[in-house]
Formats: sequence, structure tokens, C-alpha cells
Amino acid sequence: MKKMEYFHKARLLLIVMILSGIFAMVETNSASKSFVYGQETNDKAPYSIQNVNHTEAIVLLVNLERIRTQMSLTQQSLDQNDEQGAFAHAYIPHSVIFPALKNTLITISRGNGTSSVKNIESSLADIAFMIKANNPKEMVTPKIQRVNQLISNLYSELIGPVAQSNRDLYAQGAIVLLDDVNKSYNLSGLIPSSTIALQQTANDKEIRKVNYQNAIGLVDASKQDYQKIANLSSTNKNSEINLTYSELRDRIVTRSDNI
Repeated sequence: MKKMEYFHKARLLLIVMILSGIFAMVETNSASKSFVYGQETNDKAPYSIQNVNHTEAIVLLVNLERIRTQMSLTQQSLDQNDEQGAFAHAYIPHSVIFPALKNTLITISRGNGTSSVKNIESSLADIAFMIKANNPKEMVTPKIQRVNQLISNLYSELIGPVAQSNRDLYAQGAIVLLDDVNKSYNLSGLIPSSTIALQQTANDKEIRKVNYQNAIGLVDASKQDYQKIANLSSTNKNSEINLTYSELRDRIVTRSDNI
């Protein structure tokens, strides 16, 4: 109980500190829309991708980070010869995250990024089913690297330009990911209480383990978003936030003893 209480206190403290950083930022965005450009490789004038509003930019930022986190956890599981965990982490972006993001990506890119969207979709499907079919890690890893590169490309084209004048996007993204951490952490501790469920199956334990790993991976993703605006905070405040991130992560890691 004390571990759970400390976890929630640390998470709420982080949110408060990051929020205070948002309000302290000098940079403000007076327009409701920011014009986003993607640079062509032949150095001609940039082409318009779409008017991306603040909410759309956050949705893109958070969901691309969610996919990137699951790819990292998939690779980690493969490196540990945990095929069941690798499949679970690969299946989440294939079946849940990307389908919810696909239409938004296509709309925003207005056709310019359609090939990247299709490549990510097909690669995510390939990764999940290659793991399910027991393909060797050496065949799966290049696919994971491909997805990460495609995400980086979309990130640079769609989010980077908006964030140049809306640095608070990263702070808000970090906070949303901390909410994901909270959900995953809580799910990692759920133990069925019914009479039938008292005989906990291997599948129950696997689900809890995946959620526990998600919580750790999402803390890291949230911290990475925060690091993009760390220079806007004072040295003391930045140190305090980084320390709280470390303490939050350590608190989650201690739960591994019960997984």
C-alpha cells in the first residue's frame, strides 16, 4: 500500500512541476493553427502538409511515442528470448494504437505522407505476425528499426515544425504519457479476486507483466519528452524533476518482485 501511495504522490508531483513549467514559458502561441511544412529532398520550396492545430499535434506526439515505446519493449523482450512478451508488445500498436491514429495521419498529411502511413501499418503487422510465427530475432529487428525510422520521419515533418513555436506541446505530451503510466501501473497490480480466478493462470501473470513493462517504458518516454524542454526550466527545478522521474521509475521497478 505504501509503495502504491508513494507512486501516486511522485506522479502527481511531476505533473504539478511540469504544469508550472508550461505557465512559466516565455514562448506563447497566439494563433489557433500553426502552418506545418515538410522539406522536399531536392531543396525546392517546402510543401504544405496541413494546418495542424494544437490538439492534433498532441495526439500525434503522444501516439507516435506510444508506438515507439512498444517497439522498444518488443525489441527488449526479443533480446531476453521472451517471445510471448514480444508478441504482446508488438500487437498493441498493430491492433490498438495505429488503427486509432491512421485516419488522422492520412488527413493531416494530405497524401504527402500516405506511403509512410502504409509502410508503418504493414510493418507493424509484419512484426506481430513474424513473432507469432517464431521467426528469428534477426529477421524481426530490421522491421522494428524500419518502424522507428518511419516514426522519426513523421515526427520531424508533422510535429517538429509545430513544436518550434509551441514548446509546451512536449510538456503536455509528457503529462499525457504519465497518465498512461498510471493506468499501466494500476493494471500491473490487478489480481483477480473471484473464486475461480484465485487459481491465477500463466496468462494472467503475462498480462500483468506486460502492463508493468509498459509502465516503465512510458515513464522513459515521458521523461524524453520533458528533456526537450528541460532547458526552459531553472537548473534547480530541472534537477528536481529529473530526480522525481528517477524515483518514480525506481518505485515501479520494485513491483517486479510481485510480477
